[in-house]
Amino acid sequence: MTQDSAIPNPNASLRSTTEVEKLSTDQVLNWLDETMQVLRSAAGRSDYWDQAVEATLQIIGLDIVMALQIREGQWLPVAVGAKNKLVDTTEFEPSQTILSELTQNRQMIRRLPKEYDLRGSLLGVEAVIAAPILDHDQQLIGALYGVRKGTNWADRPEISALEGAMVEVIAGGTATGISREKEQRKALEMRVQFEQFFTPALAQELERNPSLLEATDAQITVLFCDIVGFSAVSSLLGARVSMEWIRSILDVLTETVFQHDGVVVDYIGDEMMSMWGAPIRRTDHASRCCLSAIELLQQRPLIDDRWLKKTGVPIDFRIGIYSGPACVGNIGSQRKFKYGPLGSTVNIASRLQGLAKHFQSGILVGQSTVDLLKDNSTLSIRPLGFARLVNIAEPIAIWEIGDPSNRVFPLIAFGFSQIISDVRSGRLARAIKLANQLCEQFPQDLPSQLLRTKLGKIVAAGDIVWDFQSKSPEEI
Repeated sequence: MTQDSAIPNPNASLRSTTEVEKLSTDQVLNWLDETMQVLRSAAGRSDYWDQAVEATLQIIGLDIVMALQIREGQWLPVAVGAKNKLVDTTEFEPSQTILSELTQNRQMIRRLPKEYDLRGSLLGVEAVIAAPILDHDQQLIGALYGVRKGTNWADRPEISALEGAMVEVIAGGTATGISREKEQRKALEMRVQFEQFFTPALAQELERNPSLLEATDAQITVLFCDIVGFSAVSSLLGARVSMEWIRSILDVLTETVFQHDGVVVDYIGDEMMSMWGAPIRRTDHASRCCLSAIELLQQRPLIDDRWLKKTGVPIDFRIGIYSGPACVGNIGSQRKFKYGPLGSTVNIASRLQGLAKHFQSGILVGQSTVDLLKDNSTLSIRPLGFARLVNIAEPIAIWEIGDPSNRVFPLIAFGFSQIISDVRSGRLARAIKLANQLCEQFPQDLPSQLLRTKLGKIVAAGDIVWDFQSKSPEEI
């Protein structure tokens, strides 16, 4: 869609006539070098539209240049400039015919005046160029639109083919800059999203390899951590201070999870859900999770140093952990990213966290997690029997991980294990006797008290089964 004039004008500048095609190689190279210098100067800036206008004015020497962007199907000016800085550009309007043609063809348009009245003035006669700006998908996102005006019969306005090619180069450089800025902005948004869930190192790895976030089956360990007495404390503090309180606690919990290379899946009110084993596969996911849980309990004095005077009660947590298969991926929406697992492993971990409240235990784990901890001798654990959990078909073998600050826990765990063993071996009378002794020695240990009550209801050898499908756990 180009049209060159057949009448040369020896009085016009080389850059504004078809004679420009006759420039020497050195002159053309100098012109290209000038173009590249302008584009390089704009490479580190984000005002690509303004830079495109300024570059076109400097290099091509047009009278007026406008950058337009397509938004919701409409051409909207985003930058405009004039060779003569005194010229008022507010009234300048591009040709809608040329823009419509550009929309259809997405190719550079160079339109020169068709007729010249040599007897009169050429005021208002102009040569026009419009170069498309395309994104990386070759979709039209904008244009550079320029004019060179005529003033009299001796000053015939032209835009040479080479000048047109240079405008296209600038438009292409602008498109590259805009695309790069868009990708950088997208990468920044992704990193902000990722760092809400992942450690900074893992966030960078996911940026390099986003396929790791695709839905996949994985063996994982899930942790649910709940703040004890949240409702009572929040009522005391009021909404504004409660928000500060819960945020400071979740900051501590999150940092602890990150230190053990875990993924923070979600915050659900006063509860945090985290995960190990995905998106980076790890064979020690259960161990990392349990060590993180122990450290969560160890953070309580740090939190109390700041908040105990305001809340009046020490902070405490209830944690449930379970290991098993899950489908892991983006379980959010197109607008809100949320990386996490789905499946019964998640449900059981959540139920164990609720069960921890009943036993007043810090950390409860399932048998599948304990099986993965056999090589970890640093953990002190005790069996609590089996539990029938809501909406879980089969009873789950449950265990308690001891709080390291509780120095008598290993003794309690040893006695508890003996009682469970006696029940399973049919030595019910001996189990009851040991339970009475354990309760007398450690009256503060609620699981021992619950176990003694439970043994009184067992009439035959079997196993300790806690039925939490009832709506009233206190009746168990």
